Amino acid sequence: MSKELSKEKIEENTKELINTDSIDKIRYTSDITNTMAEIPEFQYIKINSAIAQMKQSLSDYIYARKANDQKAKYAALNEIKEGYRLIQKLRKMLSRDDDAKLNVYLVKIKTDISMLESRAFFENINIQ
Repeated sequence: MSKELSKEKIEENTKELINTDSIDKIRYTSDITNTMAEIPEFQYIKINSAIAQMKQSLSDYIYARKANDQKAKYAALNEIKEGYRLIQKLRKMLSRDDDAKLNVYLVKIKTDISMLESRAFFENINIQ
């Protein structure tokens, strides 16, 4: 009987590991952290400061997701939105090439967050 329970538990854990939703969550989270690390420094201190603050908010968001802390996650998302808006205003100071580079990173981050949040939304619907 204990062999059957062990076998059942192993199969359950294996299914969870293979679950494409969890693989996608890992991929989107990894993409966010990789993108954060790739953002270069720019010649303007204000932009670099705003980017650093947004990176901190993104880290807070990722940790809150891992801890399943909804309150902290939404607080971090609000900070990310504020940082995103500030960066959008400050982008006007950048050269065309730097602006295009920064835009690529911002779009990647925004897309990955949207994908994570849409998966979370549909998971909540399926649970209820």
